[in-house]
Amino acid sequence: MLCAKDATSAKALFNCHRFDSLLIDVQLPDGSGFELYDALKASDQAQDLDIPIMYMSGVKVDMDSISSGYSHGACDYILKPFDPAILLKKLQALLQMSTRIKELEYVVEEKAALEEELLHLDTDYF
Repeated sequence: MLCAKDATSAKALFNCHRFDSLLIDVQLPDGSGFELYDALKASDQAQDLDIPIMYMSGVKVDMDSISSGYSHGACDYILKPFDPAILLKKLQALLQMSTRIKELEYVVEEKAALEEELLHLDTDYF
């Protein structure tokens, strides 16, 4: 687990590491978590942003902020103060969901490759 104290540090970490999930605070010292998401999405590492993202907030807790979180890639949103055990359970659920999605994507890719191979076998036969 890696932690960043602000958006600038988070961007640097994101460019150097691969992550299984991101927990982003909505209120960062040098900007908003939503702005951080937009910057990460626009970066060269954007393909790595196909991971579960959870926002947390204690300052701006209103429906517009929560809705904006989901518009900015959130799979979940947690409000401060929160129970660390609940946060852990939410992250575990997100990671399980992400793992299952990746497994299904792999199966679909394998199926498409096999169908393509069968198509070539069929045309080569005749």
